[in-house]
Amino acid sequence: MIPVPRLLSFTTALALGAIALPAQAQHTGHGASGLAAQAPAGPGVYELASDGKGSLFVAFAGSRDKPGGGLITYDAATLKEKKRVALGAAAPYGMGINTRTGILYTTNTRAGNITAIEAATGKIVATITDPAEANAHLFRVLVDEASNTVYASVTGGRIWVIDGKTNTLSRILENIGATTVGLALDPAANQLYAANMGHNQVAVIDLKTGRVTRRINTDGKRSSMLALDAEAARLFVSNQESGDVSVIDLKENKVIKTIPAGEGALGLVFVPQQGRVYVANRQAGTVSVIDAKSLSKVADVPVAGYPNTAFVDATGAVFVTSKLKTPKDGQPAGDLVVRMSAPAPVP
Repeated sequence: MIPVPRLLSFTTALALGAIALPAQAQHTGHGASGLAAQAPAGPGVYELASDGKGSLFVAFAGSRDKPGGGLITYDAATLKEKKRVALGAAAPYGMGINTRTGILYTTNTRAGNITAIEAATGKIVATITDPAEANAHLFRVLVDEASNTVYASVTGGRIWVIDGKTNTLSRILENIGATTVGLALDPAANQLYAANMGHNQVAVIDLKTGRVTRRINTDGKRSSMLALDAEAARLFVSNQESGDVSVIDLKENKVIKTIPAGEGALGLVFVPQQGRVYVANRQAGTVSVIDAKSLSKVADVPVAGYPNTAFVDATGAVFVTSKLKTPKDGQPAGDLVVRMSAPAPVP
């Protein structure tokens, strides 16, 4: 993360409504990040997005016994809650935003559709469905702002392609693989990458033809989420069951290294400003920090609860959502959104 966002002091976090962190949670390793601030979220917190104007959006889906999802808007610098928008049975999971149009997209896994929302007002402008599949198990959503195109993974091995101008389904990419979940986009190469958890493979898709051009084995188990370092032509893949991160060389189309992360490695992001990868380890209760150049882990940062999703905004600030069913180590009950602090430089 090399321009580094300004950090919150302990007293500033209290004054602005963020929850202060206990000393043991502020652990950092050599060259690693720690925790700057955290705030209540959820219930059923999942993915995040940013409008590039200082607002952070967090999706929550409620629970099965207490359904009712929505969006929470925070001040990205302070994690002070600004407002909530209820989306009811839509129960959003994945989230992406086109900062040029101001439209936010949520995948609603239980409802089998996607909601397009005005980020500034919370007004729903469209509900996008596939008439042929009422119960589509949607997962990740990714926005290409330049072309105003939205991509959403369906675990049945498909990818929805949405025209952001009309907010309608324009085509469906088929035969992507078994249990398609994570996505990554390389606009310069006009390629989309999809993680197929059922086959532990990454499908490489030519967006001109809509076809899979090659499949790359991850050498991991339950390969889930993706992060692209386009400049180095490397793709990072989180593997939930094996608790590690596969590094794929996209020129050689093979794994060049497997980096231990933590049990339940799930959400991950590559931060070009820092040259680091952050991995949310759900069962381990940590966020691993990986140096993207040396391909080595520099630290594990403890996070209360079960870290689920990692997100980086345009400034290089990293956020993590975490599920916390019961209080631990002095932390409050309920799900959390956490802002990581700036890393110390690696010599």
